[in-house]
Amino acid sequence: MSLEVGPRTPQSRTAQRTPPPAASRTDGESPAPIVQTPPVRQGVAALTLGDIWDGIAKFLKSAFTAMANLFKSLFSPAPAAPLDPDSAAIAQAYNLLPTSENVQAFLTEAKSYETTGAIGPGASPENVKVLQQALGKLGYNVQANGDFDQATNAAVIDFKKKNGIHQSYKLADGNFAVNEFAEPTTLNLIQQLLQQQASLPPIAQPPVTSIPEAPIRGNEAIVKQYHLLSTQENVDAFLAETKAYKTNGTLGPGMEAPADIKELQTILSKWGYQVKLNGVFDEATAAAVIKFKQDAGIHQNYRTDDGNWAINEYADQATLAKMMEMIEKDQKPSATTPTAPSGNVPAGNGTLDFNAVAKQYGLQATKENVDAFMTELTAYEKNGTLGPGANAPEDIKELQGALSRWGYSIQVNGQYDDATCQAIIKFKKDNGLSQSYKLADGSVAVNEYAGPDTLTKILERVDKELAEQKNNPVQPSTPIVPQTTQPTAPVQTTETDPQVATIAKQYGLQANKANIDAFLKEIGDYEKNGALGPGSTATADVKELQQILKGWGYSLDVNGQYDQKTSAAILGFKQQNGIHQSYKLADGNFAVNEYADQATLVKILEKVGK
Repeated sequence: MSLEVGPRTPQSRTAQRTPPPAASRTDGESPAPIVQTPPVRQGVAALTLGDIWDGIAKFLKSAFTAMANLFKSLFSPAPAAPLDPDSAAIAQAYNLLPTSENVQAFLTEAKSYETTGAIGPGASPENVKVLQQALGKLGYNVQANGDFDQATNAAVIDFKKKNGIHQSYKLADGNFAVNEFAEPTTLNLIQQLLQQQASLPPIAQPPVTSIPEAPIRGNEAIVKQYHLLSTQENVDAFLAETKAYKTNGTLGPGMEAPADIKELQTILSKWGYQVKLNGVFDEATAAAVIKFKQDAGIHQNYRTDDGNWAINEYADQATLAKMMEMIEKDQKPSATTPTAPSGNVPAGNGTLDFNAVAKQYGLQATKENVDAFMTELTAYEKNGTLGPGANAPEDIKELQGALSRWGYSIQVNGQYDDATCQAIIKFKKDNGLSQSYKLADGSVAVNEYAGPDTLTKILERVDKELAEQKNNPVQPSTPIVPQTTQPTAPVQTTETDPQVATIAKQYGLQANKANIDAFLKEIGDYEKNGALGPGSTATADVKELQQILKGWGYSLDVNGQYDQKTSAAILGFKQQNGIHQSYKLADGNFAVNEYADQATLVKILEKVGK
């Protein structure tokens, strides 16, 4: 099975459905007039006015039916021709209305994305970042990180739905599709809305003394509870702002968004605020947000009862936008004292309370141990350590790519997420690496940071792999089947056949007849089932495969060449999705090779279709 279509564009179904046409009236006859019964007549004279009217109505009805049938036969479209197998497969894979015209509209539109400047999965980080910044200005909760992530995907679809933008093709249910690509129509409308925003005059904030007193319409309890300036305008501003928190991505007490809260805490702690990375918006996080807003000059749009602008504990849009701006400019709040990148060490002047630190972080409560903890974490900022909150997506992707090749369950996305943390901890344990400090139970700590020792160990393993490939060049894990020849029939082997041992040794396989036969059959089938791999001459298919993988965060070049990066990406994808070969390696484990075989391509199409 080969990839033979344009860029994969998973579709999102519209919520709208075309209402059924109103039932056509069949009782179009007018009621017969009420007349007095005339004397009984014979022959033509026996016809009444009602009889005459009925005859006229039946004639007209018959004539109308005949005309309708004539027009239907002349102008109705011919029955849709059956789809060819390729078009049928595309319609099924992308949940399209199964007509030739619709599939062709889908392919034409998808192909146009390459030339019209559409922004979507796989687009350049620079263009994605510009789109994200624009969406943020329009009120969408997206991060300007250059990664076309789920939040950006959802924001584009929502924007298109709200503004009546849809694709030129339809889904299987007959509704027009709305996908996640920001094509020219979408981009032009975004630009128009931003220009309209920019043309609005700024709203001046009046000084405290100029705010007129007004009745507050029964909101005295709110004024008292939140210590608000007692004017209706101020209370209205308070209510409007706090109501918006539920829909604009604000983080605050009681909100269930542990991953986002943990990321917020990571940023705050890196800048020296006293918070714990627990994904809970607790009192320490609330205090840190208030302090950050004070340091950054951010306030609410309502005032407290002393006439000053309020500063609350919610990380609202203005706060989050300021944080992102500072991260992009590599700035820190000037009023705080930064601490170690771990973000877990309290900042401040004076003597460190090592007992408090030990209690907070579950450490062995001795001065020497806490000093070791502080020294190690403080060094992270200078020695190139990678960890939560690190702003080095390319380095993180490279790290994730290596771990993924070695079988760790991780996604190559450039974000130091929970899966990456767990993979690093497991790698360190697997390789006997630990920290210089101990936990409360006396065991040596192993944390989620990839410090110098960890990175050195990873580089040693990578260098060793490269050296082995250079000094002992071997065939690929699966031989290349030339595209221009028919697949070679599997070689028949016997347990005593020396070829079993030879092939097993050459490819590092389990040396038994059944395993070698499975190996030979699988590689022999690659040509006829459309597998892609090293040496493939199907440049367009390889390029499409690369575009899909790159859109999912894999580090590779979209160049149509099945190179080492593409091989590594396929290995990572297969490992993450539990795909393996039908034969086993010498250690008894099922092999996972670098070929995008039928099972791999089917899995990719399933994910694209979703």
